[in-house]
Amino acid sequence: MEIGKPLDRVDGRLKVTGSAPYAAEWNLPGLVHAALVQSSVGAGRITRIDDSLARSQKGVLSVLTYQNTPQLTLTSSVPALFSQQLLGGPEIHYNGQHIGVVIADTFERARHAANLVRVEYAARKPRVEMEEFENEAFALPDAPPTTRGDVAAGRIAAAQRLEATYDVSTEHHNPLEPHATIATWNGDNLTVYDSTQASHLCRESLAATFGLPLENVRVISPFLGGGFGCKWTWTHIPIAALAARTVGRPVKLVLRRQEMFSAVGRRARARQDMEVGARADGTLTLLRNSSINDTSMTDEWRENTGKMMTVMYACPNLETSQKVVRLNKIVPTYMRAPNEALGSVALECSMDEMAEKLGMDPIDFRLQNDTATDPSNGKQFSSRALRECLTQGREKFGWSERKSTPGSVREGNFLVGYGVAGAAYGATSRPSSARMTLYPNGQVLVQTSSHDLGTGAYTIFTQLAADSIGVPIERVRVELGDTRFPPGAPAAGSATTVSTGAAIVDAATQLKARLVALMLANEGNALSGLSTGEVKAENGRVFETKNPSRGVSYTEVLSIARQKHVDALGSNGKLRRDDLSYWVFGAHFVKVRVDVDLGQVRVERMLGVYNAGRILNPKTARSQMMGGMTWGIGMALHEHTDYDPNNGRVVTRNLADYHVPCCADAPDFEVIFVPDAKIDTDSSPTGGKGIGEVCIVGAAAAVANAIYNATGKRIREFPITPDKLI
Repeated sequence: MEIGKPLDRVDGRLKVTGSAPYAAEWNLPGLVHAALVQSSVGAGRITRIDDSLARSQKGVLSVLTYQNTPQLTLTSSVPALFSQQLLGGPEIHYNGQHIGVVIADTFERARHAANLVRVEYAARKPRVEMEEFENEAFALPDAPPTTRGDVAAGRIAAAQRLEATYDVSTEHHNPLEPHATIATWNGDNLTVYDSTQASHLCRESLAATFGLPLENVRVISPFLGGGFGCKWTWTHIPIAALAARTVGRPVKLVLRRQEMFSAVGRRARARQDMEVGARADGTLTLLRNSSINDTSMTDEWRENTGKMMTVMYACPNLETSQKVVRLNKIVPTYMRAPNEALGSVALECSMDEMAEKLGMDPIDFRLQNDTATDPSNGKQFSSRALRECLTQGREKFGWSERKSTPGSVREGNFLVGYGVAGAAYGATSRPSSARMTLYPNGQVLVQTSSHDLGTGAYTIFTQLAADSIGVPIERVRVELGDTRFPPGAPAAGSATTVSTGAAIVDAATQLKARLVALMLANEGNALSGLSTGEVKAENGRVFETKNPSRGVSYTEVLSIARQKHVDALGSNGKLRRDDLSYWVFGAHFVKVRVDVDLGQVRVERMLGVYNAGRILNPKTARSQMMGGMTWGIGMALHEHTDYDPNNGRVVTRNLADYHVPCCADAPDFEVIFVPDAKIDTDSSPTGGKGIGEVCIVGAAAAVANAIYNATGKRIREFPITPDKLI
């Protein structure tokens, strides 16, 4: 049994030796390079483009702008993403909008020539600050307010009531691998090598954008250096395809780090007004979350900050509402744990604040309001062990050492504090399929278009395949990220392992059935005369159920049936009962030290306790959790995007100015997985749940709560930088 073992990554050697091909590393004959021309104003209209100097440069093959190319609009299969022209103009909606592309024989020549394209504008002052345009905020038609019970009655019933506003800054995606695309045409057939989380969705977008049949487009993306929600089909991908079609050669377009701040989305800034009411005994009477986030001038993006609140705690009276404000910025997009990551900041900080008002321990207050059923719909959870996460974490972390009086523990020049927060994220499943092929040498090949963002999918899929078909793990090879493979679930929403893993298990089931059928269809073998119900395929053999010694190996079946290979297609189908609610729960515990003079915060310890179903690989799972917890530290202390109010330009557009947490910021991490009372096969056949995002949910709030416990200063504007603590 391979599932449950802490195996090393099967793709580790490929990566450390540089043999794993990432999007920018495919070497095609005749490859040339593209560089983008981006707008330098945040709002206005292009009045003139002069590309003559750029065209005259050595090695330049072409310069494309909206003036000399078809007016193509990116057609995306992802809702709300996006209605943008490939090469924008003449209207400018945000600073950094793609308005041209230069193709040259080297990257350096393309970049140099792009800087020589002269653009004149009739510029307007961009809309940059959300506060200036709040009077224009509007609710989206597909996002009406959510109401449960009677909020007014909840106010009356409350012995204590809290109203507070929490503001989380815009964050930008910074995966280790920047976005990159290589596009090449063969007649009307387009092949794209890309860093994408969803190859089949990318293919659909490209086919629709260029008016091609789906079968004419192939997307290849076997390895990604991180994604986290930004690696969907942005305009630079079809721009590369357009450039390749124009010059008749393969074109590589790699985004520079600075370009990513205006090319591939961001987490929206969200300001949340929270209201909490509770009886004197700690029973919640009221929860209300009213939020506003920024969106772009052309597309709408909403952060459902109240989503987690609807399922987290038992509360009879609840209300959520969201509005958006149009600004001259690129449209926001998915970013690790969209909705819940932001919503948990307000919910879990306000729960701590209310606990203090009531004179209760914040863990006890949460336990007081735990629920066995989903308050949003009355359904039972497929599994929920939030109580166990909180109680086990309290014991493991040494919560009894926490002092309830803020600012009361000082060690030298540092104030010390403890914080806690709950976590929840939807345990989703998406349609997915996979093919499993058995060869005469006993090797098994698994193919699906799903992706490994660096999360360990190659390893998990290999383990699942080995166990489900019944062969040693070294005989299994997994291939991912190619639209010639069966369509797998995108690497998103913590759903990859649950969705595609189930498809792999089903493919193995179908393949074993085929092996049995092949054996019984051929006479004169060890199992002749038996019926299907009397024969079983398991552990590399097809045998009589009542007499396991009577049988043959898988490879012998292929020999008997004279087959070069046998394959089967599996899918996850309809896996789940409709009468259950599917979530992952957890809790974060944090210890911080705050420098009294400098206001610097050091996260010293961080414990994450999660109820995430059956853990298929403890080593890769722990790695995922530590990554998400680190993201929470970034949201709490570091990540913030500054815009120039005069031109809408991102000022913090490199890793020197936009601070992400690094190894030096990492605390002493501890991770505990709380198992289900029984394997949650309602969530998936493997009993596993998605784990990649619950680990950031609540993490920032736990840090903020620890800072308050250390200093007595309740900071509600994130990130919590030293200037706010001095």
